[in-house]
Amino acid sequence: MELAPKCTAVEVAKWLDAGDTLQLASFLRGRHEARFFGPIECLRKAEDTYGGYGFSMMALCCLLTETIQCYREGMPTTSGREWRGLVDIQNSEAVSAAYRLPAAIPKNGREAFAQFFGDYRSVFPNVDGSDFYDNIRNGLLHQAQTKNGWTIDAVGSVLCDPAQKRINRSLFARALLESFEGYIRSLELALWSGPEWQKAARKIWWLIRVST
Repeated sequence: MELAPKCTAVEVAKWLDAGDTLQLASFLRGRHEARFFGPIECLRKAEDTYGGYGFSMMALCCLLTETIQCYREGMPTTSGREWRGLVDIQNSEAVSAAYRLPAAIPKNGREAFAQFFGDYRSVFPNVDGSDFYDNIRNGLLHQAQTKNGWTIDAVGSVLCDPAQKRINRSLFARALLESFEGYIRSLELALWSGPEWQKAARKIWWLIRVST
């Protein structure tokens, strides 16, 4: 099974076993470029992009935000129900201590978004993680709409205007790419034994486990 273009689950597992940080960082970059950033750019440049593609772009951005934070936290999911299912798996299988999960989920979805936008506040000025989670993320992913008066714009020079309840889809996507690239560069420079890779490796291991 391919987890990224020309990158199989077997290969990724070998890189984990070897602690090959450069190959793993390259895998993460390729996986998310193919599945998220590439499609976002296609939507942004589409001929009819002003006809409503902002919802599609922001839905992908929401998925990315949660995914990036899960790598940073070493969490395979933000769902308590899914987490309990994974703990049941590790209770019945031989899972390495490096990849084992605590019994209780460290952060739920709202907490993960609050942490992400708190850590990257300089890149996402005026974005409140809890408000974003409730009104943008949950609205788009559950009802295919924003909530409580929030709108997604295609023009303007402000990424987020909380007073007017507006998000600029293009500026948001650009900031998310900047955040992701910064995270990948930090992994490329980090030691395998350090906390950054301990968390990312746990997330990658569970990605392989639930995908195969």
